[in-house]
Amino acid sequence: MDAIPHDLAREVWADGGLPGFAEPRPTVSVFPSLTEVAVPSLLREIFPARPPGYEARFYHVPSGEIRGPGDPESEAALAPFAARPRGLVAEAAIYLLRGRLAYAQIRWITHRFQHEGGPWLGYLSATDGVAHFSGREGLARCFRDIGASVHDLRLEHERRHGVLPGAVLCSDHGVAFGDLDHLSAHELGERLERAGFHLGRGGRDGALLVPYGDVAGGVVHVDAARAGDAAEVVIRAPGVDLAFAREEAGALVLGGAGASRARVRWRNASYHYDAERGDPLDYVAVWEALERAGRLRDGWAEDADLFAHTRSHRYPDALARVRLALGDLVLYPAPVLFSMQDSFTYGPALTHAGARLLGGLVGNHGSLSARQSLGFAAVTRNGDDPWRGAPTLRPEDVFRPWAEVLRSGRPDAG
Repeated sequence: MDAIPHDLAREVWADGGLPGFAEPRPTVSVFPSLTEVAVPSLLREIFPARPPGYEARFYHVPSGEIRGPGDPESEAALAPFAARPRGLVAEAAIYLLRGRLAYAQIRWITHRFQHEGGPWLGYLSATDGVAHFSGREGLARCFRDIGASVHDLRLEHERRHGVLPGAVLCSDHGVAFGDLDHLSAHELGERLERAGFHLGRGGRDGALLVPYGDVAGGVVHVDAARAGDAAEVVIRAPGVDLAFAREEAGALVLGGAGASRARVRWRNASYHYDAERGDPLDYVAVWEALERAGRLRDGWAEDADLFAHTRSHRYPDALARVRLALGDLVLYPAPVLFSMQDSFTYGPALTHAGARLLGGLVGNHGSLSARQSLGFAAVTRNGDDPWRGAPTLRPEDVFRPWAEVLRSGRPDAG
């Protein structure tokens, strides 16, 4: 399911809204916490198809073109999921129909499973529209209805076949709710031009912005040698919380409107965090805790230790997520990424105006923050814990216990 935050899932579960399921546990989304990359990441190690870009609209490096929804490369990354949106009309329906579409999708998914059976993956996309425009209460009501539908489906299957089927429910990212300000792509483009970049061009001084939605993260495509320069411009734009620029063996991290900076280095499965001025990620305390625990080696932290010590941080698992985002999360990565404050969105002025015509956004995602990053995963109570007591999961952990079942079950039917 799209855009169900962990705290909401746990609240609904505690109120009895997920009958038959064990307590939901948090899942840390990828960064940017956007659907186009977050949904495929759940199956990254089972059906390893990477999306071309971070959103439905992306920069296709081989051709130099900016492509949009419905592109065959984008469709391939979501192919294992049934009931997925296809093309611009389907994408628009998520926000125009919202709750009605969510109910229609869950009815369709349960109907399909009832008649087909077997290992089966369904993707309920319309909950994203509910989260963006109907807020926390509207999303909670929708989620309770989904939980009831799944429960009814399982009981009906047991009546027909004598077997109570197991089920896993999960979401791709979290949501921050509240009043939202906006940074337009036009304003960010003007700032880059004033700094000497040529917007819409390639080459050493060129810069390409590829915004699609009204979300809390964005990218800038520039020459690799000028990534740091572009990030210095981006971090000073209103509402930008963090900016990241790819470097040879890591990344430059900027925060505080440029007042704080750090450098991250990575090698194999370990990381080094050097806070040069201030502490943009608030990770100095993490390094101190690891040092006290004897878990550092010459200042380097192992990936597993970092994950364990940052799962409750305001930027959970940040270094691994940024590394993936600047590396092989997508086919055509950008050298500059940025994360907005929870109270800001970023995107085209036209998209923002369209959102206002629909009542205005009251929920958002895309950033590195915990509120926008923590989705959930829950499994039915019918045996041992498949996640072996792990308090927090990464996306690839969710379906790993059923990897072979899914590969053999042809879940991409339909």
